[in-house]
Amino acid sequence: MPYRLHIPDNFSPDKQYPVILFLHGAGKIGSDNEIQLPHFSQSFGAAGDILKYAVIVCPQTPAGWNIDEYEAFDRRGWLSIAKRILDRAVKDYNGDRDRIYLTGLSLGSFAVWELLENYPGFFAAAVPVCGGAGWYASENLISTPIWIFHGTADYTVSFSSSYETYLTITDAGGIRVRFTELPGVGHNAWDYAYTSREMFSWMFSQDLSSCQSADYDYVSVFEIRAADGGALITEKNAADILYTIESDSQYIEFYLDERASVLLQDEYKRNSGAVYSVYYLGNPVYDFRLSGSPENGVLRLERPDGSDSFDVIYSFLSDYVRNSMI
Repeated sequence: MPYRLHIPDNFSPDKQYPVILFLHGAGKIGSDNEIQLPHFSQSFGAAGDILKYAVIVCPQTPAGWNIDEYEAFDRRGWLSIAKRILDRAVKDYNGDRDRIYLTGLSLGSFAVWELLENYPGFFAAAVPVCGGAGWYASENLISTPIWIFHGTADYTVSFSSSYETYLTITDAGGIRVRFTELPGVGHNAWDYAYTSREMFSWMFSQDLSSCQSADYDYVSVFEIRAADGGALITEKNAADILYTIESDSQYIEFYLDERASVLLQDEYKRNSGAVYSVYYLGNPVYDFRLSGSPENGVLRLERPDGSDSFDVIYSFLSDYVRNSMI
């Protein structure tokens, strides 16, 4: 079976790494070892700074994701072989056995449910996208953190396939399952699941030994930090974002949610002359001072001279706001 591996930047055999197994859909069946990649590789645009520290295994099945093709009392189905490839990657690249994650879309999503059922206690979390597991909910499905994505206008795999699976798990007592319903979205739910920074923050927070829960730390891309380094505002505080170009200036109007608006006004009252720093992907971009109290929950950020990062920040924030409205 052909497969691709992503190895963490500056890999060291002295460190342990989280591992992701990605299972593609029916449209990517083949042996070219390329076409299985695009749907998941778009994740690097949204969460590349998180994913670059992971081992990612992307096999390509030549026929399907069957798991039970026995030969001499040994499982030889394509899904079983994908699991063996995963096991080898965990061994060869020092994968953290408490942080092995599973995701797949469409046909690969059905395979996700199969693996969860057949390998209890192996995966720290799973993200099945536009698939389904059927009417039952075994103990294995109840105890594993799962985040399901499915579009309501999916006419390839019915929305009910995922939703009924979700209800079955919750009715059986499962409290670690989440469901994201994508109104009006067709079979391409992966375009939303794999560009969700929220999802990857959740995934990488799950740990078999200590942290399988609904609690997780969101990893911010955009931050406005006070002089002490503490983050005051992140993209999660964005209610809306506008880019304005005038004859002598360019600026972003950052419409804050209520909590951030109150926080920033209080900050201004305490120290109206304070210097604040804009960070993007953990790196300082530029500093600024507030020209006045941020009234009506709007923070105006002027474009600094020669700043190439400004357009990148706006593009990220506008995409984030748009996706968060779904």
